[in-house]
Amino acid sequence: MANAQPLHRRVATPPHGAVPSSSFTYDLNWAANLRGRLGNSVTPTTLLYAAGGLAVTDLRFTEVSAIPIGVVRAGWTIGGGVDHAFTSNLIGRLEYLYADYGHVRYNLSPSDWYDVGFTAQTLRAALIWKF
Repeated sequence: MANAQPLHRRVATPPHGAVPSSSFTYDLNWAANLRGRLGNSVTPTTLLYAAGGLAVTDLRFTEVSAIPIGVVRAGWTIGGGVDHAFTSNLIGRLEYLYADYGHVRYNLSPSDWYDVGFTAQTLRAALIWKF
């Protein structure tokens, strides 16, 4: 499960010279991914790997005076990391993931619409106990 991170937005200019409202927000409700990993042991206790796969998220867009509009988006994720075994049971992990969920057009009215591109970056660390 990916951590909630600020998403980057790209807002296009509406048609007919209308000016978009700057009073809008969007929230990441949840994000998940299904990834494969391919790696190589650089020492007997350290694994470097690349990861990639499917990314899915639930995003909510809200203009101040409007009801939130939600959309579940599927995209892709890619990243990499390192696993290191400190003992036979304790493993540490440091991982970076970049996710791109594509673009969504929100039509609030014929002269009030937004093209928003959603991306997220996650840096996470973990301690894993192997039983």
